[in-house]
Amino acid sequence: TSFFYNKNLRYFSYGHGGYFSPKSYVALGIPLEIAGRKGKLSYQLASSLGVQHFRELSAPYYPNSPADQAELEQFAAANPTINIQTNYAGQTRTAFAFKIGGAAEYQLTPHLFLGGKLSADNSGDFNDTSAAVYLRYSFEPRKSPVGFPPVAPKAYYQG
Repeated sequence: TSFFYNKNLRYFSYGHGGYFSPKSYVALGIPLEIAGRKGKLSYQLASSLGVQHFRELSAPYYPNSPADQAELEQFAAANPTINIQTNYAGQTRTAFAFKIGGAAEYQLTPHLFLGGKLSADNSGDFNDTSAAVYLRYSFEPRKSPVGFPPVAPKAYYQG
């Protein structure tokens, strides 16, 4: 996996997006996936282990306002004893990378299914973990085996 951004907009001050946006990101992982269906149960387990490397550039506090940034830098230069920072520091890291996840769905009745999913992964100094449990109702009775692999519903904010 690799991706690249022109600007570091990781922070939450005015003008930043609050998202991980390194100048360069490269990750190499070895995936393993196991999936199956047994009777009324469908399951899927997945993992990936590897290494990742990213480089973030330093970022101004006010990326959308050169005037505000210049004013901050002038104030910091005029008051050197206060040690005022005028930019967020950049960083370069190489680290262990992982991603694990799983999903399962069980057919309770011809109309009702119980399922769940779990995922966790990391990226540099960012960790993402999510879990969900759901009930699925089918208006038509399901006569065929439970769906394979299980497809958990997405939350509205996951698109």
